[in-house]
Amino acid sequence: MPNPFEHTLRSIRADRSRAGLGLLAVALTVLTGWTLWLVRAEVGVWEVTAIARIEASSAGHRVAAVTSGRVIAATMTVGEPVAAGDVLIELDPVEAELRREEVDATIASLDALIGLREREVTSEREAVVALERAAGAAQSEAAARLDRAVAAARLAEAEATEVSALEGLEISSGAEARRTQAEAVQLAAATRELRSASSRQRWEATREVQDRLLAILRIEADLERLRGERAAAQARARQLAAELERYTIRAPIAGELGDAAPLEVGAYVEAGDIVATVVPAGGLRIVGHFDPASAIGRIAPGQPAVLRLSGFPWTEYGVIRGEVERVASEIRDGRIRVELAIVDAPTTIPLAHGLPGALEVEVERTSPANLLLRAAGRGLSQAGAPAGEGAPGR
Repeated sequence: MPNPFEHTLRSIRADRSRAGLGLLAVALTVLTGWTLWLVRAEVGVWEVTAIARIEASSAGHRVAAVTSGRVIAATMTVGEPVAAGDVLIELDPVEAELRREEVDATIASLDALIGLREREVTSEREAVVALERAAGAAQSEAAARLDRAVAAARLAEAEATEVSALEGLEISSGAEARRTQAEAVQLAAATRELRSASSRQRWEATREVQDRLLAILRIEADLERLRGERAAAQARARQLAAELERYTIRAPIAGELGDAAPLEVGAYVEAGDIVATVVPAGGLRIVGHFDPASAIGRIAPGQPAVLRLSGFPWTEYGVIRGEVERVASEIRDGRIRVELAIVDAPTTIPLAHGLPGALEVEVERTSPANLLLRAAGRGLSQAGAPAGEGAPGR
């Protein structure tokens, strides 16, 4: 008769054997699946930076004071739209205005002097024309008198010759001959006197005209000097006008005020102080600054990225997805600048210039096994670094 207890033990042993085989099969299946995932699956490798924000596609313009002065008017409000040329701040230009008034007075005085000297030149030229006309008329009159005197002298000489001939024939008396001879001599002397007077009159007229022309030359030289002084004063006036314009700080471009210094009337501004930042209107982009070791040769255009904004928890608002567009080739302030296009953004986030956040860029996709090998390699390199450094000393 079989023993019931032995039968029960055999049943238990059989059940345990089947359970062990089942567990082993499950373990082998999990191990095989994990191994396949480790070798054949792909996971993303991300580079992360906490120095990132949303910026306007066109860089913001920082507005600086170009001269020092005290504020007399300030009309800046952050977020306010502005047009190119809008006045942002006015500084007190009293000193420059005083210099400008002084230069304006100098220009007015020079203009008056130049006008006076130009009228003098005009008067002298008219006088020269009048003298030349008068001299011409006097010469004509003198020539006429000389012609009459020459004719009278010739007539007297002819009469004297005839009287002398008659005296030889005893037709005329000696007294008559002497009288006609004396008249001929007097008329000849008068003719010579008229010629001398005409020459003297012509010379005096010429000398007076030359004196007038010389006076014109002197006045014109003085005019050139005055005009040079006026040109210099006008250049100084233009310089002061440009200097006065520096006391008015204007928006260089159209956009909105992304930042404004808290300036009140009476505040003093030094030359070079940044008083505002104008953000141009247009699209937005993501800008991140990465450590050079993680960015150079790893981050490239076309890679996907995720921006988690600091002021908008991603678990509630979601993330902003982007794509790398440009990577700087030079290091600036110890960082590499990366610019990304915004591909997708939640409608619950009001995108605006300046929103900060943490940026993650997927630089590659690889298998988990490869990542484990890299981690092991870095661990071995770090563990072996001291020995390697001491090797040359052995």
